[in-house]
Amino acid sequence: MKERKRIAQQRQYLLEKLSSDELLKSARSLTSPSSFIVPYDPADAMAADEVRHGLVGDLAARGIRVADVNVYDVALATLDGEGLYEDLVGVEPDVGKQDFTDALKDAVDVEKELVPRIKEAAADHDLLFLSGVGECYPFVRTHRLLENLTVPIPVVTFFPGRYESNADGSTSLDILDIPQGVAGGYYRARNIYDL
Repeated sequence: MKERKRIAQQRQYLLEKLSSDELLKSARSLTSPSSFIVPYDPADAMAADEVRHGLVGDLAARGIRVADVNVYDVALATLDGEGLYEDLVGVEPDVGKQDFTDALKDAVDVEKELVPRIKEAAADHDLLFLSGVGECYPFVRTHRLLENLTVPIPVVTFFPGRYESNADGSTSLDILDIPQGVAGGYYRARNIYDL
């Protein structure tokens, strides 16, 4: 297992990669993926937020427009907009964890609810940053969100966990460092630190 980079020390590296022509033009390429993962130790969540916010400003100074979308905030807005938030909070203590997770999955459908809202937020931007995926686990699975999200700009997911490349060539998004195996497989994204 490769040692994980500390995100707090990676801001300059990330700025250079995220502002590179290679990355910015990757969405136009048919051979290169335009989805990138910035994995970080879940214990470094506050540092990751600081780095991400700083990068938005740094990239804006270079003329790069970033849509900075917190998936958890979008999920909460979806629940609130449908009048479901209070109902779900009310029933949570009385139902099992799996039943509650299933209810959240139904209420915050990735394809019907999250993807359209994220696409709308990404319009007229050069890059899309996604955060808040750890807070949405397990009712929103990152690999499923990325599989369904097609936008004409590069997508950069700030990911609390590991993006593992396995010996058989498969990959796994291990959110919160919980091994996902084939359930977390995602093949179209690239680890930003491998660029």
